[in-house]
Amino acid sequence: MMQIYYALLRSKLDYAAELIDSASPTQKKKLDDVQTKALRIILGLPKSTAGEAVLMEAGEPPLQLRRDLATAKFLIKQKSLATNSLLNSEKEPWLNYPSEALIKRAENTLAELQKLRSNKV
Repeated sequence: MMQIYYALLRSKLDYAAELIDSASPTQKKKLDDVQTKALRIILGLPKSTAGEAVLMEAGEPPLQLRRDLATAKFLIKQKSLATNSLLNSEKEPWLNYPSEALIKRAENTLAELQKLRSNKV
């Protein structure tokens, strides 16, 4: 069942994640609810099970963490493709000096991923 979840649902939830990250909190909450509802059904958990517990049981990271990772990957890729980039560092000088907030967000994302991996093992 998880294979079906990965193929049919998570792929849609992850599509254009770096753009979805700018959506309103209400819209992102709706996507989170879709994810937890699908995982509850797959795992046979009762509706009263908390969302975080569902994610832990399934071994799935929260969608926000996946969106943060997708955004970081996108920015790193764009930075590395300086001449053919959508975000050319000559046009976008902020790419040469990433903000403290962006660096902190990337560090937090990596820390969360490491914590999730250590919980799986």
